[in-house]
Amino acid sequence: MLFASTTSEGPQHNRDTPCHGSQAQIDFGPTAVVLDFGCGTGILSESLAPKVKQVIGVDMSPKMVDAYNAKAAAKGISNMSAMCVDMTGERRSGHMY
Repeated sequence: MLFASTTSEGPQHNRDTPCHGSQAQIDFGPTAVVLDFGCGTGILSESLAPKVKQVIGVDMSPKMVDAYNAKAAAKGISNMSAMCVDMTGERRSGHMY
């Protein structure tokens, strides 16, 4: 499993993995499951989806998660989905993540 996230500088990868360079250096297989932390609208996830079994986006913004899931549905990308998670460790009242 690769942990990836997108920042304003582009894709960032967990430095503990052997693939901490560009996406082109990552050797994905058809059974790979990728977690995209801070996924936003799914720019990185969308480019990874054709190469892997599943991409799971994680973001703390409900609007970003809604946009991500809407994009995946509109484009028919069935192995790409996102969930809203408060990654700060603080519990938000009234929301289940």
